[in-house]
Amino acid sequence: MRGLKYLENEKKLFSGRKAYLTTLKQNISKSTDTCIIASPGFGKKTLLKELVRQQEGIRSALYYIDLSKASLSPENLALEYMASFCDTQPNTNSLLQEKMSDECLSLVRTVDNELQKIKPDQQLILRSALLFPEAYAKHLKKRLVIIMDCFEEFLQFNNYSQITKVLDIFTSTIHATAHVQSNAYTNTYVLTTSSALLKKGLAGFEFMELSAFDETEAFEFIERSVGKVDVRLKRELFSLSRGIPAVLKSLCLRYRSASRKSNVSDELALLRRLFVSELTVEFSRTHTYCKELFESSMNNARGSSLLKSLVKVLAMHDDLKLSEIARLLYRSAPVTKSLIERLIEVDLVRKSGSTFVFTNPVLKLWCRLSFQGIGFEEEPDDETLDEISNRLGGMA
Repeated sequence: MRGLKYLENEKKLFSGRKAYLTTLKQNISKSTDTCIIASPGFGKKTLLKELVRQQEGIRSALYYIDLSKASLSPENLALEYMASFCDTQPNTNSLLQEKMSDECLSLVRTVDNELQKIKPDQQLILRSALLFPEAYAKHLKKRLVIIMDCFEEFLQFNNYSQITKVLDIFTSTIHATAHVQSNAYTNTYVLTTSSALLKKGLAGFEFMELSAFDETEAFEFIERSVGKVDVRLKRELFSLSRGIPAVLKSLCLRYRSASRKSNVSDELALLRRLFVSELTVEFSRTHTYCKELFESSMNNARGSSLLKSLVKVLAMHDDLKLSEIARLLYRSAPVTKSLIERLIEVDLVRKSGSTFVFTNPVLKLWCRLSFQGIGFEEEPDDETLDEISNRLGGMA
């Protein structure tokens, strides 16, 4: 499938996720729209690749659209979206030359007519594009499964003056003909997002929250990645990575190339050094992952300077209550609560009982080290890595 290449090595490493795949396949067979929610690094795209592989040979046609790579103006997105189904160039001339039904061509002409105007109706353009897959399914005489990756990007359309509540536009348009009995080609949508905020606006969707690997899934991945190892090493890999697939994969790759096949205690010490190295050395996979995740979250939050102070407080301490955070931040409880809510909105922080904690525990470790100025351009020696590991204590 174009835009979703599944490499042989990825297929060999795919582990667990059986319950998620079963639910997704059942939802597709029942035409139930699904939104997969998970933080970056939890394996959403890999899950999609495996889903597509397992769906090969079914009567439905599958289409993949990565919104992180799409143009996010209504005019350009409409053309790119319709063209992705026809596998043609994203312009009206190319689309109108396609051999399609009158209904499909009528939607293209609607967009084309609006594009000729000085002030086109952006909402009409967007709705016409969103109606296109239903018309195209009838043209092909088969149901479509439409996978839209990084769907949180769709919220960018709310920045246009003619468009408000873009999620309402999306759901009302794609479901407009879904329950018409004469329509035998109802499409199914599978969305992925890292933003739990979409749960508030995607009416008619079933939500699937993707968790980190459990111990069984992590052990399966470790064996596929590094081969059979002592169970104590598996537990340490699982513990250090917190089961986060992206972090576990990076740590397994480092361990596979660095392992000296010595006694278990030495190998455990090696694993801890590798983990600290992954957190502190620039351009290592885990360091890059954490840095991008942190910067993305802060960019999406409002008032980043004071929020950065709040993140530092949460990174340097464990399991703080609201009153304790307010005291360390030198702000009132209501102001502090408002700031925390902004971090919850961007999935950086969550409430656990009466305390507030990082959603991603590995990111917390990275922040703790970063705020202390601990980072390297090149690999430090073992003594330095051991010292940092000891400083982190039980967290690492």
